[in-house]
Amino acid sequence: MTQTILPHTYHAQQKGWTCGPSTALVVLSTYGINVTENQMAIECGTTVDGTADVANIDAVLSRRTGRAYSARYIRTGNPTREDIQALRVAITETIVNSRRGMPINIWAQGNTRPPGYPWELIMHFVTGVGAEVGGDGLANGAYISDSARFGGIEHWWMPIERLAVNITPKGYGALVAPDVPNPFGALSDADQRVLLDRVRYVYDQLGPKLPAWGASSSILGPDGKELTVRDGIASTKRTIERIGAKL
Repeated sequence: MTQTILPHTYHAQQKGWTCGPSTALVVLSTYGINVTENQMAIECGTTVDGTADVANIDAVLSRRTGRAYSARYIRTGNPTREDIQALRVAITETIVNSRRGMPINIWAQGNTRPPGYPWELIMHFVTGVGAEVGGDGLANGAYISDSARFGGIEHWWMPIERLAVNITPKGYGALVAPDVPNPFGALSDADQRVLLDRVRYVYDQLGPKLPAWGASSSILGPDGKELTVRDGIASTKRTIERIGAKL
């Protein structure tokens, strides 16, 4: 497994109802954008009753960053396999591949609550700022920045399945068009050039009617069409087998 933790600014909420604005602040910090809790409270439409929905935060993030966020929900009952898989994909695409934070709305209580939380129901917004990725390339765990600091804890890890339980019946925000990882990102520029040169060489040797082929190296099939090296070898093998059968 590999872990990703994004550079971000931790923020402890200043009022009991400003977890939503605090979450927006932390997500924006992963873009290098600095704002205040009060600014975010105004833009998120936060009142003493809190922030109505994660969609409020998504709208602010979309406007401030120029990258669209959308709300996804886990509405009722126990999270399904599809709910959990969708959350794994969203965290992988937004946090790991795009290296941006995620707003997450939780209703935490009982045995599945995050560390340091009281037993009773806590309606809260937190920020996804990291992930642990398994062998299948998708997130198995999430690293959370928590503005409430219950028990003095500012950050905590949680398995995706358990996080999904805490999100129900609310939702989370994720990038609509996440970054696509470069499959050759681990290679240096020089190594990528060498790889490209070698691929071109193989292409020149195997493909039909390519500039690197001279007239003397032409391989024609019975229909007069150019063959690849592989086709030519197969055709030669069949011819040898026919001759061998007649001997």
